Amino acid sequence: MEALIAEAHDRDIKVFFDIITNHTADVIQYEGGEYTYRNKAAYPYLDADGVAFDDRDYAAAIAILASLAVGALVQSLDREVTRVPA
Repeated sequence: MEALIAEAHDRDIKVFFDIITNHTADVIQYEGGEYTYRNKAAYPYLDADGVAFDDRDYAAAIAILASLAVGALVQSLDREVTRVPA
């Protein structure tokens, strides 16, 4: 990740990261002081066919894909980029 950011900065490219936190966390104070938490045991994630799945089963695959995407981006930064105005 540090190499990606360094390469981008060397080319005057800014790098932004968007972090999405759990918006249903019990640390958020909702209006009226009331909230309901839906745990995964009672409300599992469902796929497009309505079949329950555990997202932890896919966490390693997502990390690998993210790593590959960063690697591909760093490689593409190694090539010359020509910008043509629209």
